[in-house]
Amino acid sequence: MEKSGAFVSRRGAVIGGGVAVATGLVFRYATEAEAQGAIQSGGGIAGGGSVTLPSGATANFSVFGSQFAVDGRETPLFFGNLWWSDSDGTTIVATEITRYGPVDDSETDRELMGLATVNDTADRPFTLILSAPRPEEPYSLHLTVQSGAESSTPTAQVLGYDVEAPLETGDIQLLRFDFPA
Repeated sequence: MEKSGAFVSRRGAVIGGGVAVATGLVFRYATEAEAQGAIQSGGGIAGGGSVTLPSGATANFSVFGSQFAVDGRETPLFFGNLWWSDSDGTTIVATEITRYGPVDDSETDRELMGLATVNDTADRPFTLILSAPRPEEPYSLHLTVQSGAESSTPTAQVLGYDVEAPLETGDIQLLRFDFPA
């Protein structure tokens, strides 16, 4: 099949979407950061792609996470987003990010934590760890959604979701934000 000039690869679309979300989140919360002091430094991770689950299903995801050090504030500002949809019918959408940062001072491994809805049910805690052996090598991910209370619908089930898989398509990029003094 011949591709037209308007064709956008999945990788390009995922990275573009991640950058758009990141830009929106940074500007959305810029007023809060300004009220508390100047942003000194920050970093993050953005990207997405697909993985194959142990069941053989395919999951597509998009992720963005960042933290910013702010003058006069002990704890950093955290921003992020996670969207996950698999062919088994599970959709996970982050509603709150509570932590983002390196795993054990790793150069490449990052952890994003927060709350997420699963198939439009009540918020449940989640942890996403993105890791790569070296900066030039492909990432793998480990997504865990902890069990939570059932919703009021009769078909709802308590969900414990745990996936560990290498990234098959897509891309993950570490980001560094340097701000002039």
